[in-house]
Amino acid sequence: MSAWVALLVDPASTDIPRYVEAGSPVWVVDTPVNRVAVERSGWQGNVTLYQSKAPSDCMVNLASAVPLIEMHHGEYGGNPPYEELHVSGVARSSSAEALLKPYDLVVVRDTPVGFIAVKAEGL
Repeated sequence: MSAWVALLVDPASTDIPRYVEAGSPVWVVDTPVNRVAVERSGWQGNVTLYQSKAPSDCMVNLASAVPLIEMHHGEYGGNPPYEELHVSGVARSSSAEALLKPYDLVVVRDTPVGFIAVKAEGL
């Protein structure tokens, strides 16, 4: 199975447990609701809470997180580097695809909660 990272952009995400239990790195936008969910659950070691300029805007959250994920889990930070990004909280759109393109990510599948993007070299 390829290395993947979960990105939850919803300011009140209910998907945190599902992704934590799957064992992948999980990035969650830092909001009061999400922070309490993470702190009460004991998942702190498995979840990275990231800052966003406008945490109520899922597209801004996507734009805020992808460069950080690339830095921490990409070619120079990941061992192995991630090949898939599982996004929860925003649907595929031309805007989302444009945000991912500079990071060589291509959306390949819609999911009930968002979409999955893969590194283009892995296609």
